[in-house]
Amino acid sequence: MRPLAVVILAAGKGTRMKSDRAKVLHEICGRPMIAYPVDTALQLRPKKVVVVIGHQADQARAAVTSSFPKRPIEFVLQESQDGTGHAVLQTKKALRGFDGDVLILYGDVPLLRAHTLREFRRIHHRNGDRISLISTEMHDPTGYGRCIFDECDELIEVVEEKDATPAQKRITEINAGIYLVDAKLLWRALSRIGKSNAQKEMYLTDIVVAARGLGESVVACRAPDAFEVLGVNSRVELAQASENIRWRLVVSMMQNGATFVDPTTFYPDHDVQIGRDTIIEPNVMMLGQTRVGERCRIGQGCRLENTVIEDEAQIGPYCMLTGVAVKKGMIVERFTRRLE
Repeated sequence: MRPLAVVILAAGKGTRMKSDRAKVLHEICGRPMIAYPVDTALQLRPKKVVVVIGHQADQARAAVTSSFPKRPIEFVLQESQDGTGHAVLQTKKALRGFDGDVLILYGDVPLLRAHTLREFRRIHHRNGDRISLISTEMHDPTGYGRCIFDECDELIEVVEEKDATPAQKRITEINAGIYLVDAKLLWRALSRIGKSNAQKEMYLTDIVVAARGLGESVVACRAPDAFEVLGVNSRVELAQASENIRWRLVVSMMQNGATFVDPTTFYPDHDVQIGRDTIIEPNVMMLGQTRVGERCRIGQGCRLENTVIEDEAQIGPYCMLTGVAVKKGMIVERFTRRLE
């Protein structure tokens, strides 16, 4: 496959979150939201990862660098919030000389899997495409850009909600906003984008019309799982994304040999590790860098934070341990509270 660069847009404030914090800084399972798309991008082994920051830029940069301290991630500042097209345009200098494909992702899409993007790239390269996007079907497409196709089922335009006609608003295939574009074509298409829209911004979606004007066909790859490719825009959607990621973590732990009396009531942070044949009783929280060995038992209602528990230890119900090391075979009595 051609060389890959990944651009992640994370400059927005996220007003619908009703928060003083930038949207991408809100946590999911102990990690800032922005860490999930960055992690996914790194799994693709790109030549470059460029994160566009803006609102609370210093905090966003710190959140990414602390999550991936040894990875060569570049940051570009979007000083004025002039739209997603303008945000991508800010990366042109960082990607100067890059000859390959640019994958455009978002800092508020935490559920997107690397497997999905690998398949997206495979289809893109198999067909010899120069510009592709991911679309999906939604029962209620309110708020999303609609994909407009001609009679030959070729994508001709993406129309944002605020610019859509009543007929276009009834279309249920939406643009997920994830693009794979030849770098040279990307800069040429962006140079043709204006601000003639309801928001008076440079819409990245306008590269569809711009690319067609340059003689290129734009391919829409339909994602079967709409939830995976959609962004988090509210506290409700944040809770839904958190639940989804939490369940992924629990499933992975069960596949690796841990037992949960009630897996629906286990609340782990992303970096928690549990050994095989360990039994976790209901309503347990494990936070931070907690590590639990093999053949342990963790009692109901425990809260463990940055705690290391060695093999065959038993933690009684309703214990609260922070920064504690529990030795092999040790028994911690119920209701124990230790902060170290």
